Formats: sequence, structure tokens, C-alpha cells
Amino acid sequence: MKRPSSVWILLLAVLVLEVCGSIPLCAQDTMPTARERGLNASGSQRRYYIQGRVVDAATSEPVFSASVVLGRVGGVPMGQTITDAMGNFYFSDLSPGTYELDVRAQGYDNARESVQLTIGPNSSVFVNLQPRTTEPKPVVIEPLSVDEQEAPQAAREQYKKAVEAYRQRRPEESRAHFEEAIRLHPRFASAQSGLGVVLLQLGDTAGAQAAFEAAIDINAAYAPPRVYLGALYNALHRYADAIVHLRTAVTLRPSSWMAHFEISRSYWAVGDVDRAEEHIAKAHELQKKVPQVHLMRANVYVARNNPAAAMKEMDEVLAISPQGPMADLVRQRRTELSAQVKSPKP
Repeated sequence: MKRPSSVWILLLAVLVLEVCGSIPLCAQDTMPTARERGLNASGSQRRYYIQGRVVDAATSEPVFSASVVLGRVGGVPMGQTITDAMGNFYFSDLSPGTYELDVRAQGYDNARESVQLTIGPNSSVFVNLQPRTTEPKPVVIEPLSVDEQEAPQAAREQYKKAVEAYRQRRPEESRAHFEEAIRLHPRFASAQSGLGVVLLQLGDTAGAQAAFEAAIDINAAYAPPRVYLGALYNALHRYADAIVHLRTAVTLRPSSWMAHFEISRSYWAVGDVDRAEEHIAKAHELQKKVPQVHLMRANVYVARNNPAAAMKEMDEVLAISPQGPMADLVRQRRTELSAQVKSPKP
């Protein structure tokens, strides 16, 4: 069954949330090319746009799934988007003037930035969010695999220091310890996988990919790097590549909710609703406290023409994270879906 294109869909990224529809201004899910930024559809007029990046002020890590609301200064909001895995966001088709960005993310103080599109047709914005509390990371670095317990003591000590630095939001220090652990024990799959997670946090996508691939080369039966690599490929829209690794990951570790969640995203993106539904059901069975799991289930229910069930999943999102970065958008979409149920199209 192919994913229908005519229905409203709430589609997240891990991380891109699709917010086109009734909102008049929509952030694109990929950064534009130089040609796209410079010309409109006719190729004769320059377009105005705002692009930016949201990072953790303490660590310079990208903040993904941050809510970015765009509006005129003193006016009503004009559009909203969610940052991607690298903290990027983009608003297009703007007119000259002064705009205001309201940026929010769970665990951070809210931030506001004023942007002027009065001199040139574009503006790049760098938003630093101040951490409010030290909260657990969405990705957990796995413990050592059994076969690596025989790694030299010095390498294992470096690994422990790397994990502790990561937990304390010190990614550069964590990276250095992971690299030293690998230097001391080159066939250290867990350290390579952990290094990939840290590099991803630091915005080094190519380095993270190489580290995950190295971990898989060392130990093909080690599931975590396949899950992380699959998540990375999803963020890069390389869904076929993601499916290859995630299929293996769910076979190696069927109890991994993240593996089932990520492969459901992959299948959804390629239009395979049946397999997306199968794996998101399993992810939900294993983990009911992650908002993104409920959002994907809402997508599936909309595709199955079951709006009541979709709205129930949205209620679960709001119960888990009532003030989270996606909360306002979920409330808006739930209202729209409820209105469609009350006044169905003829």
C-alpha cells in the first residue's frame, strides 16, 4: 500500500517535521541550492529567505527538533518548522522586512532573534540556546559488548571516561577519549560506535558515518552502530541505505525500540505503509514514552483513514511532553484533523 499524498500528514524527522498545509509559510526539509536561493520559479527575480542553525550554547552541539516560529515583529506567527538533525532550519518565499524568530526546545531557555531582510534577499542566523537543566540525551551510548571485555585495561578506562564526558555534555572531551581508546585497541567496535554518536552531536556527519561503518566492519553482529547509521541515513533522506542496516539491526536486536522506530520511518518515507505500520507497532509495544513513536503512529492512522485513533496518539504526545518543542504544532494539527472529522469533504 502506498502512502497517500492527498491527506494531511504529520511527519517527523529524528528527526524532520512536515508542517506544510494550512500554514501559509512552510520551511523546507532540505537546504536549498544556490540557484534555488537566488531565483524564483521564473528565474527572473531574487527570492528572500532566512536560513539558520540552532546550537547548544554550552557545547556548540546542534539542537534537533527545536521549534522555530517565524513572524513579523509585533505581529502574528507566519510559519513554523522544526530543526533537522544538524540543527538547521529554513524559511523561503519571504518579502523584504524585519522578522522575529521564536526558538524553543525542551531543556533549554526560550530564545528570540530579530532578522532584517531589508538590504539583501537572505539572512543567515545562528541561535545559541542556553541549557536549562542537564537532561538525558535521546541517544544512549551502549555498554561494552561481551567480546570487548578482553580489551586492554587502558583502552577500557578511556572508553569509560568518554561515556562519562558524553553524559556531562562535554562532547569534545568525549571524542578525545574515544579516539584514544581506539588508538589503544583498534578493533574496539563499541568505541567506534560511541565516537560516531559524539561526532554526530558535533555536526560531523561524514565522520560519524565513517565511525559507524568502522564499528560494523569490526563486528557485523553488533546492532547499535547499524541503528545509529540507519537513523543518520534517514536524516539524510537515504532511505534505501537506512533500510539495509535497519533490517539487520532488528534481526540482531528485536527488542530495540529505536531500531523498529527508525525502520518504520524509512518504510514510511518510501511509501510502504504496511511495513511502517508493522514496525511502529512493535516500537510502541517496546517504548510508550517517546513522543516521536506516537507521532509516527498518528501518521499511520491518518493514512488508514482512522482520525480518531490518530488524535488519540496526538493526545499521548501532549500528555508526555505538554510543553515540548512539538506541542503547539501537534495541538494545531489535532484541531485541524478534528475539524475535518466534524465537516468531512463531500
